[in-house]
Amino acid sequence: MSRYGRSGTLVASGTPGRSGTGHRAGSPGYASGLTIAIVAGVLLGAAIAAPWLAPQDPYDLASLRLDHARLAPLTRDEDGTLHLLGSDDQGRDMLSAILYGLRVSLGVAGAGTALALAVGLAAGLGAAWRGGRLEALIMRVVDLQLSFPTILVALMLIAALGQGPDKVIIAIAVSQWAYHARTVRSTAATELRRDYIAAARGLALPAWRILIGHLLPNCLAPVVVLATAQMAAAISLEATLSFLGLGVPVTRPSLGLLIANGAQYVFAGQYWMSLWPGLVLLATIVVIQHTGEQFGRAVAGGVSRR
Repeated sequence: MSRYGRSGTLVASGTPGRSGTGHRAGSPGYASGLTIAIVAGVLLGAAIAAPWLAPQDPYDLASLRLDHARLAPLTRDEDGTLHLLGSDDQGRDMLSAILYGLRVSLGVAGAGTALALAVGLAAGLGAAWRGGRLEALIMRVVDLQLSFPTILVALMLIAALGQGPDKVIIAIAVSQWAYHARTVRSTAATELRRDYIAAARGLALPAWRILIGHLLPNCLAPVVVLATAQMAAAISLEATLSFLGLGVPVTRPSLGLLIANGAQYVFAGQYWMSLWPGLVLLATIVVIQHTGEQFGRAVAGGVSRR
């Protein structure tokens, strides 16, 4: 069911922002959601404020000293600087490297997911709106894209384009756009059969206004849920590419590259070079996945009330 809002805009009743499931204060769901929100805020804040929080700029090669390499956690170097999480094989302070690495991982994955979402929205809405041969063509391309593993598509693109953050962003976008296109097309095809679209057409509104003002807002809920899950997948994909040495440059390591750099020292007892960035990477993915699940439950609750 749909209705007109106060401004005359057609909106769907029961949207997730107005009819989410919610949790009462003190309930296990509330406590879990609050904990995840706090962790997400800490991780995001740490990534944004990395230049101010980090005790060292790990990307300043001139400041790195090899005689400070592979220091254990809670060790002071000869200058008296405390390395809370130790240092890596290049003399980078691990806390600083993790903060900057998290910044790189979130930035690259976020940009790639946003680009994939934009392409998927355009392709999905176009396919649902026009229908016919265009829809068939777009969906066959989507089916072809989804028949290949994501990591294989990304590896082929990196091999063709080369390394670098911009190339990883393109690889993520090309690997993920089809998921968004299929979801948007399916949701839009359902919404196009609703009364508010027929009413908008009856008012002779231009196509762009119907698409942007009425159809798109009512397709966003499942898309945002998917985008959250794809953000977690993008972080994992970027970490995988960087671990294989195919992602960001070695002079500006992300979490995946930090894990790779420290992997060779794990069996020598110098575990911290891989352990700390691995834990941060795991926490980031889990938090984003849980956020997507919580939002998905809220959306499902809103839909059930229609």
